[in-house]
Amino acid sequence: MLQGRFLLVCEQPDTVDTQTLAQTLCAAFSEAAQFSVSGVWCNGISAVDQLPAAYRTLNERLDLLYFYPAGHFVSRTELDARPAFGKAQAEQIRSEVVQALCTQRFDDAAAALAGFFDAWFEPTADVPYTLDLLIAGVSEYIATFKRAYAVTMEYNPSRFRTEVLRAESSRAVKRLFLDLVQDVSCAFASIDNRSNYIDALIGYIERNYADPKLNIDALADHVGLSASHIQNIFKAATGSSISAYLRRLRLNKATEFLAQTDVPISEIAERTGFGNSNYFYTVFKRHYAVTPSEYRANRLNRADTKEAYNNEIN
Repeated sequence: MLQGRFLLVCEQPDTVDTQTLAQTLCAAFSEAAQFSVSGVWCNGISAVDQLPAAYRTLNERLDLLYFYPAGHFVSRTELDARPAFGKAQAEQIRSEVVQALCTQRFDDAAAALAGFFDAWFEPTADVPYTLDLLIAGVSEYIATFKRAYAVTMEYNPSRFRTEVLRAESSRAVKRLFLDLVQDVSCAFASIDNRSNYIDALIGYIERNYADPKLNIDALADHVGLSASHIQNIFKAATGSSISAYLRRLRLNKATEFLAQTDVPISEIAERTGFGNSNYFYTVFKRHYAVTPSEYRANRLNRADTKEAYNNEIN
């Protein structure tokens, strides 16, 4: 981000509205440079030898402008009255909160936020502020969390930011963040209940894989969830889609029949849920690169060879 700082000195400060002058100059800079400029204005400099100290102090306090949107102007007196939380501190808080969330230490995340807001200044209707860095960090975590665990959680970053900006006090802002952490905690707790659904789905598939009508809609009806939701939670838990899991199970059962029995291939296709021999042949060859007949013949040849070898040894 391009930044620039200047110190405005008025020879007759008593006759000049310093704030208005600073705003006018910065507005002109913003228009000319096509980017927003923020600033701090101060009174009370009566001698040239006060300038170095005033400039150093001003530089130290400018970090606090992080809590004000671009284009806002604030007096040094107002900044001096605020706790010393600048961008560096906000980044530290974001890091602590996101790290706590990532390791499921939700109480620690809430404690870090509570401590931050308890020490922070009270926002008022006529003093804008921004917590975009913290909001962005939490929002990024929630987006990753929802993708990784296929969690259904109502959260809109833009809407949340608007609620923060409209809050009337730091207590209200704190409540918004703490409620959000609680929502994440509850969403994470719901993951523990998924194992029951996954077990139910796998058990139902293993008992009914031979039914050619077995599909995702039937599984969704069995566990009482939507088809899209069971696909999401199944993929998150097993790394496989339901259809791929069912297809592998049917193929594994088919290979057992081929290797261990002399059941006709057409009947194997029916017993394993493929429905007809043509579809069974197509899926089987695509997966194993041989037809069911070739697979059976290869297994029988290996068995005969092994038996002959054992007979020779004996």
